[in-house]
Amino acid sequence: MISINVETVAVPAAIIRELRNRGIDAESLMVELLVRVLNLDPKTTAQAHVELALRFLEEGRGLVNKDPVQASEKLYKAAEESVKAAASCLSLDVLRQVEDKGMWTVAELDKAARGISNKSGELVPSSLGYRVGASRVGVS
Repeated sequence: MISINVETVAVPAAIIRELRNRGIDAESLMVELLVRVLNLDPKTTAQAHVELALRFLEEGRGLVNKDPVQASEKLYKAAEESVKAAASCLSLDVLRQVEDKGMWTVAELDKAARGISNKSGELVPSSLGYRVGASRVGVS
């Protein structure tokens, strides 16, 4: 069992509804905003993304037999946060684009995955490929 300390923050329901309507993940957005506002260093930024990745991984594992669709979403988020963590550790150029937009998009995740592959010499599957595959089976 993975143990992660998490602080709960209350967000008004109207904001949560608007985030959901726009397809924006509140936790990921909050992390990106706090990283930018606090001007966090790459190591701390990566650590935050790793903590989220581990939490999503644990939640996904717990849902595999109960709700496979929800499990796949959680596991995708774990992979996404892992890519963000590695991009921070490697100080990839794509981070400037993320900072300009204020959030990660599939395009930046794809660029980060390719950048990680190039720097590490290891194949990191494209996030775009994961997303396209997920959308074909009805996962958003």
